[in-house]
Amino acid sequence: MSDKLKKLQIKKLIQEYEFLSTESEYIKEIVDENKNLFMEKVGEIRKTLNIPIPGLKESNNEETKNSILKDEKPENVSDSTKSKVKKIYREIVKITHPDINSSEEFVEVYRRATIAADNFNILDLFQICVELGIPIDLDMDDIDVLNFLIKTKKDNIKKIEGSFIWLWLNAKTDEEKDKLVEMFVRQISGI
Repeated sequence: MSDKLKKLQIKKLIQEYEFLSTESEYIKEIVDENKNLFMEKVGEIRKTLNIPIPGLKESNNEETKNSILKDEKPENVSDSTKSKVKKIYREIVKITHPDINSSEEFVEVYRRATIAADNFNILDLFQICVELGIPIDLDMDDIDVLNFLIKTKKDNIKKIEGSFIWLWLNAKTDEEKDKLVEMFVRQISGI
């Protein structure tokens, strides 16, 4: 494969990942903004049906939300990728570490970079490098990691889109919404 094709393939993967990241952030925000309204409807339906929901606590909802929304670490990360992540992370830290630059914006970038490095998320690190103007080259050895991260984003989006809250938000009629809430109440109460 020619260098031009490699660069185009990597550019395509990075753009796909950026799109999926934006899509994921967008639907997470929609779910977050409507979670309380959904839970109010759950309370109404629960009372109407006289169904107690044992053990339903806010912390359980938070655990469920976190399990749906979190990204997974890639398995079998090559030594080459680990080394590259470490090198990229060091370059970012030189600019954003709170001891060097106390700007709130840079502290946030530092936090994002630390999370990305911990998860071997070379794409997020690359995006940060672009933001900061740090030149970094990706090569074909990183393609497997890029594809894994893209697949993980897609899987997380599917999980959210299969959640009761998302389905409820996208139901066409109030009747459909009520049925979804009732299904949710029955499922979590074990009926």
